Amino acid sequence: MKHLCRFLFCALAFAFGQAPLLAEAGVILKMTCRAKGQEAELCEAAIKEWARKKKEETGTDVKVEIIKLPQSSSESYAFTQQLLGSQAEDVDIYQVDTTWSVFLAPHVVPLNAHFSPEEMAAHFPVAIQSNTIQGNLVAIPWYADIDVLFYRLDVLEKRRAKPPTTWEELAKTAQMIQDYERRFDGNTRFCGYVFRGKSYEGLMCHVVEWIESFGGNVFSPGSLPQEDRVIEAFTFLSELIPKVSPPGVLNYTEEEVRGVFQLGEAAFAHNWPYMWALAQMSGSPVEGKVGITVLPRGKADRESVSVLGGWGLCVSKYSKHQDLAVDLVRWLTRHEEQKRRAVKASYLPTIVTLYGDPEVLAKNPFFLPISKALSTAIVRPAAFFGRLYPQVSAAVTSIAQSVLSKELTPAEGAKQLIQAVETFKQRAQSSPEDPSAAS
Repeated sequence: MKHLCRFLFCALAFAFGQAPLLAEAGVILKMTCRAKGQEAELCEAAIKEWARKKKEETGTDVKVEIIKLPQSSSESYAFTQQLLGSQAEDVDIYQVDTTWSVFLAPHVVPLNAHFSPEEMAAHFPVAIQSNTIQGNLVAIPWYADIDVLFYRLDVLEKRRAKPPTTWEELAKTAQMIQDYERRFDGNTRFCGYVFRGKSYEGLMCHVVEWIESFGGNVFSPGSLPQEDRVIEAFTFLSELIPKVSPPGVLNYTEEEVRGVFQLGEAAFAHNWPYMWALAQMSGSPVEGKVGITVLPRGKADRESVSVLGGWGLCVSKYSKHQDLAVDLVRWLTRHEEQKRRAVKASYLPTIVTLYGDPEVLAKNPFFLPISKALSTAIVRPAAFFGRLYPQVSAAVTSIAQSVLSKELTPAEGAKQLIQAVETFKQRAQSSPEDPSAAS
């Protein structure tokens, strides 16, 4: 918390303290942007191109300052909540997670007044739906995310193993490969399976995927939880550390997962697709040695389950330059820019037709099968729980961490998880969310 407060202070000082010094240079827009992977670099390049084009077409001299968000999506949410809750006028555009829509609704410009039905229809319907509250499009989708399983092609081939189709197969294959790498190849740091184990929203996505792939039926509104299935999922989790996953995984976010895998020290990695372009970069220790497949199933008769992630862009209703901000948002989320991001950095487009683009598929051969999973991905119940959702996520990830670290047995964890989620469901149903009251 102390770290987050320090970050907020520094970022707010940057956001507001420099504006008077630059006011004479022309119009200034400020935008929050993530710094994960190549994201900040791509964002800066696109903004410079837009500013140059705007100057050529209209003579308007626009400077755009980027405020980098924290790595953790949970800390990014707290930072964004702080700015919008204070009705900050100096920040015009926010990069936002798909689960923040209820909080955002009263603070942002409805974008369906600025984007045509045809423009919105170009995106995956679920991407538009997850950013819509009471008929208002609070953010326009920028890129999608869906968890996938990365694996080492060379290592699996060497051990005559196939990509796992169930979580049980993953655990067995990961242990077999880990044992061989450590005993016979002398790589004592090699591990079987890495994932986002820190208690934050990234782990929440994993927990939903693990539990629902076993048929736990916990998170959907009105669903009847299956405790025995949750115990099965938690039994799988309880056996990961230190058997096939390092104890340090409990502090891993996206970038720690990527770092371990890209250094060649893991057989499998459970993470977002942005890892692909970085792992395949020239000079990467695993260049040309990486495969991607959909997540394993809980049981052979179950389906693979992936949570829909992704980020969009919204315009603050407190901005003094709303029209200009909307224009920049349109530029950043347009077909050509989503294609550029897909080709350069493997960010999943939200525009459906790009999954048939030859140039995009040449750089990202896994996009075609992933697009099918994207169309059936499940959505975290953020809209149902509304402002309670951060508390739901915190409770779920805390319990999951306790199971991973063996502080709770699978049965104890399952009971606590179901009880916690059901309690939040009752609270949400007894106090329906009113986005106009969010703050």
